[in-house]
Amino acid sequence: MQREPIWERARGRWHGILAAVGVPAKALRNRHGPCPMCGGKDRFRFDDKAGSGSWICSQCGAGNGVQFVQHFLRTDFRGAALEIEKHMDAAPVQATRQGQRADDGKTREAMASLWQRAKPISLDDAAGRYLQRRLKLETFPGTLRQVPDERYADAGQRATWHPAMIARVDPSDDARAAGERAALHRTYLTAAGHKADLPSPRKMMGAMPTGAAVRLMPHGDVLGIAEGIETAFSASQLFGVPVWAALTADLLQAWEPPASVSTVMIFGDHDASFTGQAAAFGLGRRLKAKGLTVAIEIPVRAGTDWNDFLIHRWERAA
Repeated sequence: MQREPIWERARGRWHGILAAVGVPAKALRNRHGPCPMCGGKDRFRFDDKAGSGSWICSQCGAGNGVQFVQHFLRTDFRGAALEIEKHMDAAPVQATRQGQRADDGKTREAMASLWQRAKPISLDDAAGRYLQRRLKLETFPGTLRQVPDERYADAGQRATWHPAMIARVDPSDDARAAGERAALHRTYLTAAGHKADLPSPRKMMGAMPTGAAVRLMPHGDVLGIAEGIETAFSASQLFGVPVWAALTADLLQAWEPPASVSTVMIFGDHDASFTGQAAAFGLGRRLKAKGLTVAIEIPVRAGTDWNDFLIHRWERAA
């Protein structure tokens, strides 16, 4: 049987896919506003007709969800297709327009319920064991919590239940002032504190807010940003600065620091594909243009991040 084209398989999932690649939540509301591709003011609208991811911009033209990803990431069809495939299973199918408001309300209720039942992390639970093993942490921030039994389900598959670390993903200060809300990020684990053997052991819940990050520690005028939570903690230990986690390379590039920050340290991954490096330097270039002092740190070894570097240092010292 011939496989459906990617734009058909992604139908109805574009809100989640586009949010996962870094498109700001405010650009996905079917209202005229700034274009996330060309930056023009009040010339763009994402109408997602029939779940196709359709959009229109008076400067960029119009297109479907695949073309949106191509323009936004400045990549070709193959590059866009690879990104879409990466995020498709984790992206929920959107409700019809008539049911969208109710569906959004249900998602917010589910997120509030999950965050409320999640408990602080300790060394006696799966999340604590996971972070202790990877980072030797013994105290944990309030933006990370844990549950012993979070539901996991991929499309068409039977649901299973696993321990999970729950991270609160906060919008930038400006986005919060404009009414955007936090999302949640789930890392599925085993009871022993290892990453669960699942197709997608990390999943988002809710639309990704604009300029978002997991705020792992307090900061002064110097703040670091990394991709993963473990990478952020590792960079903080290695470089002695507070570091937040943007979760993905795309979201790192779209991150917005608080107004009180004057110096940003960007801790990029050393990807063989150059994805992590490109995101780090893209963010650095944008923040430098805004007048911030920027430093970028990339591990020397290809295919590693700062958590890999930290663990390797421990192993050599043992």
